[in-house]
Amino acid sequence: AISKETGIELSRRYLQSASSRYRAKILGQCATTFSSKYFSDDELWQAYSDSPKSVQRNVVENCKSGGCRLAFLQRVYEDDPSHNSNLIYWLGSDYLASQLEKTDNKNFVFKRWGAHGNVYIIYIRARMEVVKKDCLSQGEIWSDMERRIELNSMNSFH
Repeated sequence: AISKETGIELSRRYLQSASSRYRAKILGQCATTFSSKYFSDDELWQAYSDSPKSVQRNVVENCKSGGCRLAFLQRVYEDDPSHNSNLIYWLGSDYLASQLEKTDNKNFVFKRWGAHGNVYIIYIRARMEVVKKDCLSQGEIWSDMERRIELNSMNSFH
């Protein structure tokens, strides 16, 4: 077996070449197999930025399925939030909570309840608290919450 260092060296060498035939596979492996100690998020970002969209999608999917590289995924999201809007649900709950407070987006959907259900509940409770003496406003908040919930993702929240 080859060492991680050798694997990283060979991967870096390939990624610096103009070839793109195996770029998605190699970059995906770098993202998920090698920790940021060996292949930094900055290196990953540079290789990602220099890659075609199809390779970029593959790298993001590898990171999401592997549950790794949250700092990298956050950078991808912040680089183009409109293009990567669903990526926010794969970032940490603290990040999602901070974005909920900032956004005025009425179309924001509450997805991935297993990961973020508590964030959504805290957000709704805080909105209800502001209007605790106004039953009509509380009803509007409730209706808004029902509209935002992605029902099939709530089944995973216990």
